[in-house]
Amino acid sequence: MALSRYLSRDEFEHYLSVVSKLFSFDPALKKWKPNASKIASYTPEEVRQIVDELRRIGMVGPELDEALRIAENMGDYAYELSGNYIKLRARHLPLDSIRSELSYEIKTYDRELHKQVTRRIYRVWGENPVVTYRGLAPILERVSGRPLPKLFEVQTREVQVHGFEPRKYQLDAMKSVTTQFEKCGAATIQMATGGGKTVVAKLVHESLNRPKTFFATLSTDLLLQAKEIWEKFGDRDVGLVMSGSMDYSKNTVMATVQTLNKVINESLDDSDKQMMNELASEGVRYDDVEINDEDKKRLLYEYSTSELVIFDETQHVPASTARTVVKYNDTSLRLGLSATPWRDDGRSMDIYAFMGTVAHVTNASDLADMGYVVPADITMYHVDHSYTPVSWPDAKSHVFASEDRAKRVAEIVHSLPKPCMVIVKEIKHGRLQSSLIDGSIFVSSEVTPELRKSIFDRVRSNEQSVIVCTTLADEGLDIPNLRSLVLAGGGKSSTRALQRVGRVLRPDKGKDYGYVVDIVDDIEYFDEHAERRRKIYQTEPRWRIHDE
Repeated sequence: MALSRYLSRDEFEHYLSVVSKLFSFDPALKKWKPNASKIASYTPEEVRQIVDELRRIGMVGPELDEALRIAENMGDYAYELSGNYIKLRARHLPLDSIRSELSYEIKTYDRELHKQVTRRIYRVWGENPVVTYRGLAPILERVSGRPLPKLFEVQTREVQVHGFEPRKYQLDAMKSVTTQFEKCGAATIQMATGGGKTVVAKLVHESLNRPKTFFATLSTDLLLQAKEIWEKFGDRDVGLVMSGSMDYSKNTVMATVQTLNKVINESLDDSDKQMMNELASEGVRYDDVEINDEDKKRLLYEYSTSELVIFDETQHVPASTARTVVKYNDTSLRLGLSATPWRDDGRSMDIYAFMGTVAHVTNASDLADMGYVVPADITMYHVDHSYTPVSWPDAKSHVFASEDRAKRVAEIVHSLPKPCMVIVKEIKHGRLQSSLIDGSIFVSSEVTPELRKSIFDRVRSNEQSVIVCTTLADEGLDIPNLRSLVLAGGGKSSTRALQRVGRVLRPDKGKDYGYVVDIVDDIEYFDEHAERRRKIYQTEPRWRIHDE
């Protein structure tokens, strides 16, 4: 596109203000190119008016006709992308349906009324245009009936993998992700433990020609595992940000959400305390990393300019700590990974708002049918308590301090195939339980990441037969030869129930089933929670469930 005449200074400034409405300047080609995202923010008639103004100024070239063609193909509606948000302007929008689909209900305690109340949370605003988070764009597209244009320029290449053959469903997941990236720049993968979520993430990274990437997790254990998978692809351009390592200049940087939150928040004293409390409510431990001012600036710059952000265990995104991190880089592509991308507290939509709706699903029974994991054999083992609690804390204190219960769990462990993992909820409970199981090792957040890795490696090599773990073992831990699992910590979370069972489903020689004993405490609160766990187990058709 060129100018047909000389422009005065005022005319040139006017020209720049008008041309930038529809076009972006390509410095490599030294020319203006039509920008579909900008064009989508105007109606076809408005685009025609802008083009007429450009022609009046003296613009000539096929790019003007191309802008008109793009506008006409968009019909009587237009999308506009703006960082974390997307706008839709159109005639006759089904506003009631849009508001219904892009909202959810949660129960909260009203201190003034002294009771639980139901609140509806909206993730859509306005009437025309309507505005929502870009991750929810596929829902807006479906409900409005207005197809999304390709708002992100996503160029892919054929993935070359050396040393192993990606599974078909992993390649299918990769393609689903990159297709959704073109529309809203965000996608979530739902894939059961053993399916290779991190492998899919690496396939996506490779297919996009290795963009500058941040891989965020909620534990250093998961960082180390992810780095190993990246290196299996022959990729050595990977940096770790953790205690003893500030390698943030590599193509792929792996860091915990906690560390990234630290560099985003300037006031660390208050934010640290708030973050620790919030992560504890999420069932996630707080890994503290000391960072000097120079490293903070460099790490923040590298993160804010990265082109792809991968978030592992994305069910935690609704927590403000994680949400702050995701929102900070509002232009990157985003990939969420989880076996359970939903929330029991009703806030599942907030996962998809920031990380994108689910683009691909492979559940545990699918993997079992394909022979990639073993099915679960779950025994709901009932323990009677001659005790009537007055509250939930009272019930919890009684159950986890019961030496008789701990002895029964120890007897169960003795009878199960080895290696065996026992998952508990609290450190004090874990110490009691481990003390009653001969030869067991207790692993908690008090153990350093390096020592934890060493202990888990000993289990993998069959040198250690029993480990008792706190909930740090809930997510992502890979021990293929684990034969049995005892769930001694109770809990009502459906996501954690599936995550925990997943620890024992990875295939290994001579392994036909992953044996799980879920301790059902027949006492108020605990028995209700056990029924919730049973219901989520029953969603997997290949799993065997029985009572004892």
